[in-house]
Amino acid sequence: MTIERTLRKYICNELMFEEDESRLAVDAPLLEQGIIDSLRLLQLVQFMEEQFGVSIADTDLVPENFYSVTALTRLVGGKQGREPVGAR
Repeated sequence: MTIERTLRKYICNELMFEEDESRLAVDAPLLEQGIIDSLRLLQLVQFMEEQFGVSIADTDLVPENFYSVTALTRLVGGKQGREPVGAR
């Protein structure tokens, strides 16, 4: 499963409590739509660190990195030292 798909599935199932992943566009503004709040942000960071073996620094906790699934995919891919598919 790709980074993007894994993140999208996690956000839908665990943060939105929605099983239909098609209801979350990869460019949907997660912060503006209230999908990610401060508690969910911590949950998401913990998930990304465990799932992808990356370390998310305090300096990475900026709105641009958590704007959308695409931005999250780019963040994780960058931490892994590779450009993620579809994150341009």
